[in-house]
Amino acid sequence: MLARLESGVTWFRDRIWKGIKTVLARRRYRTLALLLGLAFFLLYLFSIQHIVYLPNVDFSYQASIPSVRLVSNWTARVFKTRVPFIWEPIAAVYLTRHLMIQLALPNLLLGGLLGSLLGINLSMGFFELFREDGLRSVDSVRSLAAAIPSLLTGFACCAPTILIAIGGSLAAGLSAGLVAARPYFLPASLVILVLNAGWTAGNISYEGVCRGGVIDVEIDG
Repeated sequence: MLARLESGVTWFRDRIWKGIKTVLARRRYRTLALLLGLAFFLLYLFSIQHIVYLPNVDFSYQASIPSVRLVSNWTARVFKTRVPFIWEPIAAVYLTRHLMIQLALPNLLLGGLLGSLLGINLSMGFFELFREDGLRSVDSVRSLAAAIPSLLTGFACCAPTILIAIGGSLAAGLSAGLVAARPYFLPASLVILVLNAGWTAGNISYEGVCRGGVIDVEIDG
């Protein structure tokens, strides 16, 4: 059992982590991963209505601007859920008279995890798509496609509002379907992003070793 565990740790370090470092060691892909991850994180918070922007509402009647307010009995609400995978906020940050951010620790961690995985997957996808050595791989397509369930996680929250504004029975049906399906998007996103990140990173590190071996053979010959 210990041998298998040690073997797994070694494989993760020598294959997966090495592949991720190969991509993130390049400044442009590291910046791309950071920006994409941050963009998704903000989209995720907006989609679950933890970033609230109401141009017709003045939040200054609730609190001074800027300020931070904890809800009453916040310790008992840290892990209280509203619906699956959306937790109750325990604090509100009033940034402007029309912009407020609600803070729920589990959702911040979950959004950060999803954003990080999304950024890493997409940066590796673009790395494979625009390789300097001219080689291409199906990993690029798979890495970009792996982001779709994560985007659906946010879209499933935003879309009902858009569809309701459009109106009609079809819009109402689609809205209900997206809300019902949303709990499945998030765990699917995590599984797909983790598996794809491992597969792509492993291939990147393996291809690097193979290319290095070819170069060595050519030099020795």
